[in-house]
Amino acid sequence: MEEKTNLLRNWKKRIKKAQKAHYKDAHRLKRNKMLIGIPTVVLTTLVGTGIFASLENSGPEDIVYIHPVVLGILSLFASILASLQTFLNYSEKSEKHLGAARKLSSLKKEIQHNLITIEQSSIEMNEFIQHVREKWDEIINEAPLVSEKNRLLYYEKKESN
Repeated sequence: MEEKTNLLRNWKKRIKKAQKAHYKDAHRLKRNKMLIGIPTVVLTTLVGTGIFASLENSGPEDIVYIHPVVLGILSLFASILASLQTFLNYSEKSEKHLGAARKLSSLKKEIQHNLITIEQSSIEMNEFIQHVREKWDEIINEAPLVSEKNRLLYYEKKESN
């Protein structure tokens, strides 16, 4: 029975590491979304303002005047950033990592709870171990891959906890 309890404690530690890695990736992807999204909004606003200013036959003496070549370059950069934002899809990827982290957190709590409350009968423990294994496999199969950096940080460092 002690072996089974130790197995569940070990799995709980590994699940905690996976959970942290997914939370880190979700945060990184959300930050990347902002790093592309904010400049996109700023550039498109400048381009829009510059176009309306040029429609008013503004000249270089006006404060809001933006030279047509500069407008073209800003428009090009805004288009590139908007395309990257769509192609890289940081929002969806971040949500998937967040979802995996939340499911892993729930599974970790379930293990914690059952380590305390589960009957010491072998059959009940075996059923719970099978349940955890199946649920963990299901979560991992649905989850996106963790980044190389977080994989090294959380999975491959020596078991110190």
